[in-house]
Amino acid sequence: MYATSITEQRLAIAAEEIGFTPEYHSPSEVGVFNEQLERKYESIYASARAAAQGSKESPQVFQQFMFKALCNPDDPKLNREEVRFMENERAIVASDAAYFLTRYYYLKDRENNLRLFGFQQAQRVLFDIIAELEALKISIELLIAKARQLGMTTLTVGLGTHKLCFSFGVSGIIASAETDKTEDMVDKMFTAYDLMPWWLRPVYTKRVNSAKGQLVFGGSRCNVRFQHGNQLSGMGRGSTPILYDLSEVASYANPEELIEAALWKCVHPSPRVFGVMESTCEGNTGWWNDTYWYSKTNWPRCRMKTVFLPFYLEPGMYPNETWLRQNPVPIQWKKDQATRQMIAESCMYVQSDSVLAKVLGSHWDMPEPTAWYWETQFLEAQAKGKEKLWLQEMPHTDRAAFQGSYDNVFGKECIAEVWSKRETKYAVYGIIGQSIESRHEPDPEEVDYLAPRIPVSYTSKTGEVYRWEFVPLKWMEPFRSVEEMRNDESHMGKLFIYLDPEVGYDYAEGIDTSNGLDQDSTCIAVSRRGRTPDEPDVQAAEFRSNKVSHVEAFAWGIAIAAFYARHMAETTRYREPYVAVEQIAAVGDTCQLQMRKMGYSRFHHMIRYDSKPQDMRKSKSRKQGWFTSTWSRPLLTDGFVILVQNGWYILNSPYTIYECDHWEVHYTGETGKSKFQHAEDTTDDGIFANALAAFCVNDLRSMAERTQKRPGGDGGKLPRLDIAPIGSGLAVRTA
Repeated sequence: MYATSITEQRLAIAAEEIGFTPEYHSPSEVGVFNEQLERKYESIYASARAAAQGSKESPQVFQQFMFKALCNPDDPKLNREEVRFMENERAIVASDAAYFLTRYYYLKDRENNLRLFGFQQAQRVLFDIIAELEALKISIELLIAKARQLGMTTLTVGLGTHKLCFSFGVSGIIASAETDKTEDMVDKMFTAYDLMPWWLRPVYTKRVNSAKGQLVFGGSRCNVRFQHGNQLSGMGRGSTPILYDLSEVASYANPEELIEAALWKCVHPSPRVFGVMESTCEGNTGWWNDTYWYSKTNWPRCRMKTVFLPFYLEPGMYPNETWLRQNPVPIQWKKDQATRQMIAESCMYVQSDSVLAKVLGSHWDMPEPTAWYWETQFLEAQAKGKEKLWLQEMPHTDRAAFQGSYDNVFGKECIAEVWSKRETKYAVYGIIGQSIESRHEPDPEEVDYLAPRIPVSYTSKTGEVYRWEFVPLKWMEPFRSVEEMRNDESHMGKLFIYLDPEVGYDYAEGIDTSNGLDQDSTCIAVSRRGRTPDEPDVQAAEFRSNKVSHVEAFAWGIAIAAFYARHMAETTRYREPYVAVEQIAAVGDTCQLQMRKMGYSRFHHMIRYDSKPQDMRKSKSRKQGWFTSTWSRPLLTDGFVILVQNGWYILNSPYTIYECDHWEVHYTGETGKSKFQHAEDTTDDGIFANALAAFCVNDLRSMAERTQKRPGGDGGKLPRLDIAPIGSGLAVRTA
């Protein structure tokens, strides 16, 4: 019905049934036929309207009257040419969905006027994709992320109406996010049905015009039910739909239950299946976001084929003539930086997307009026603090569509720079030994038996020795960019070593523990301290596990500290790394206590930073570890952000960089105070562990030294000692 090859096959079958080859008519020819038919039988039409007036089922009463008056076998009124035209149209409509849409699908336009459907550019793009899938003889199931007002709902309701009215055995679901939005879709379908010629539309047996209603055609065993995204029960339960049209899915209350656990379990792969989910986007978390990116990466090995439709697919609407008349493009207009960036990203996206490149051309450039419209609207949204919402509603790329609803703490440019500078050659280990239970030992299938193990030991001041082994693992990065890291847990239980212990360096370790119940993770981060104000601190290692609890974390904490302590006693003023353990939020007191019992002594001492200088001595503090509170949390998090943004702390862990990319500024309370908080489906364990390693050891250090002599400046950076570090013998190969 959509692909040319399928349409031709159906028309060939129809020709055999009706005894002649169907002939295509233009919309005007169809209109002329209906006008002439009504003029010829004017009195019968008038009587039919009079009979239907005041009836609850007026379309059906009118239709039945017309059939009895004109199509009575005992007293036929229609001549041969009229019957042939009707048979011709029924055959083509049943075979060609595009013919139905452009000849018989009436709708209310943006000015609320009734008119015949005509393809807009974005609608044509979607229809062509549907045709391609039909030609492959596979299920047509599409997930559409889009800009607003591109006519997707209008098209999908029209295609759903066509399938329901001119197929056999169709069971369908139509739904939007809320009842009133579902009612809008219902109104589109019933308007389309009621405005079909009486001789074309099928006779319904049940019609309930509401957001919880239905439309049933008993003769063809077709039906559609209307539902909504806030209902409590799953969609499609108790039925086997082959048609579903879901709108504004990003706003559904519980799509996991409504769609994934219910509807999708009822819809089985078949060339007859026609399913569409479409929505503008609401942030970079949640089911809609996750399903889009998973489907985009994995199709056709997954259910849904993704489609992204940007705002510039409708240059005649964004902007329209009325807007341009009021806001003409300025002569010698100098584009804003944000506009130039948007245009560049749009051009790159079109070139990379085969569908858009086919429609717009691989050398497409954004028209000046479209860019001018975008700039004026974006700057207005920016002035109101609503630029995130504007980009979600009017996206130019799918990344823009799915961006977070909150501002990023670090800023996208900072994240991009950190990602580009991270160490991509590193070693990965499992840890076995003292106090590490067998359930935490690495999977034998992951062990690299050709690489050497690293023995690690810690000797307490009383002479007691504890031993571990770092077991090399076979591991490669399963991602190429920050965006591809969502839901990747392959790093859990592994130690990533970005920098080996080096002579002459001091190290700091931050420990953020968890309950070990697959929710938050225990994270241990190690930083190599710069030897001068010019030399930045650099992340040297990171360990994460969502199964290691705060009670067990001490074994990993002291083993990793012992590894980085191996040169410190001989070449620095310290015996072992500086360790900061989060005490309150992460219940790190157990970890710290057990490390102390094993002889470890170099812990962070908590002080009040608003005390007099003579009182801010850590030797006077009786509180070991970092205590997170309403006053201390901003010190830690804000300080860490400045360290990263200014290049004073270099992150290497891609997983912590991913957390930074999803760390948001939330405004709370009536005063609108800002608070840094991780996105809905991410964590901040790596951020806190690295913040402890980066900030606590430098908390009393003068920032003036670093602001005057930034890394990479002209501050007379000392050369590194010409002593090779201990080699681990392993390096992760990245793409």
